[in-house]
Amino acid sequence: MTNDSQHDIVQSNEIIELLETPEAQLFLNKYINERPENLALTHSGKVNFNLPKLTQILHLYQKAQQKLPDWVTNRCALNSKSYAQSSHWEIAKYKSSLFSGTTLLDLTAGLGVDATYFAKSFKHVTALERDLETHQFARYNQKKLDSKNIEFIHADLDSFQFETSYDMIYLDPDRRPDDSRILGDFESYSPNIIEGHTKWLQHTNCLVIKLSPMVDLSLLQRTFPNARALYVIGYKNEVKEVLIHLTNEVVDKTEIVSINITNSEVWRYSGGSITPKKATRGQEPILLEPSKPLIKSGLSNQYCVAFGLSPIKTTGLYYISDQQIENFDGRQFRIIEQLDASIKEIKKSLKRRGIKAIEIAQRHFHDDVRTIRGKLKIKEGGNLSLHFTIDDNGKSKCFLTERIKVT
Repeated sequence: MTNDSQHDIVQSNEIIELLETPEAQLFLNKYINERPENLALTHSGKVNFNLPKLTQILHLYQKAQQKLPDWVTNRCALNSKSYAQSSHWEIAKYKSSLFSGTTLLDLTAGLGVDATYFAKSFKHVTALERDLETHQFARYNQKKLDSKNIEFIHADLDSFQFETSYDMIYLDPDRRPDDSRILGDFESYSPNIIEGHTKWLQHTNCLVIKLSPMVDLSLLQRTFPNARALYVIGYKNEVKEVLIHLTNEVVDKTEIVSINITNSEVWRYSGGSITPKKATRGQEPILLEPSKPLIKSGLSNQYCVAFGLSPIKTTGLYYISDQQIENFDGRQFRIIEQLDASIKEIKKSLKRRGIKAIEIAQRHFHDDVRTIRGKLKIKEGGNLSLHFTIDDNGKSKCFLTERIKVT
């Protein structure tokens, strides 16, 4: 056994034993919403368990309350790395709705978040993890979460003995193998998906790989002509990950799907017509911006045209409507005034209205947001926004707007 493995066992055992200690459990339950650093000071020397370690766990629980609520509620074992690399539970739940079958092999299980939700749509899930501490956490958490149809295995991918076939193989490769910040470069992932995908496809006709939200979709399609589908998955209008679904056949056309998960519903679009449910006509025109998953997927213009909208700039991302659209995947703003795009005139208008703080956004404009804010010398904040763009003739445009909140 290597020194690293021995260290992992000590670490994981220490955390699991701590979580099983009745006094520590009571402490967590009582102070779950308190500041960990304050607890470390006020309770130092007054408890019979490892207080620094427990406050570290408490800090993670507080971070994880939105991302992994079931893991927090059931007092599961976490560490910083495994938490950071895990999927948001709502995204994991949605992914499990995309695929189903009898057997699924997860090659990079981590804490087992994706595996836990895939186990709801597959009869048996085999979840592989090479890091011993994370594997032990996943097995401990399995009992806490009562996930019975998952087999967690501690093994290295290179030494794992594959079954003949699986209905699906899934993996979430390490996108920062050497602390690299180049998240969009899938050639540097570990394991190497370019070299490995042909080997993994020998055991399935459905290989699904989780990729960075920064990945280049056109490069993906050129690299993998056997990509059946690309799923651009967002959460609350932020792109969180891209899934690529690979098969053993070259496909004529890769389906690209935009998915935006919000508090109220899941927006999904892969092309085609749209029938608006209802529109609300107001006194001011509306500025619309499609969601970031739509923009990332390259479907934003097709989506907006389906609503009968035209962009301010042909290749742009801002649209004008004379009415609010209630089932629109994106942000909508009530246009208070269209301003002269010169900094001098905008300053005058803001001063006249008594605006001392404002949000700033731009699409296709010649200055970025930081530069614009520096020129205006105005603070960030408030309920109003300035949107900068250009039209097809290169003319600068600026809109003073108020965000329309959709309930």
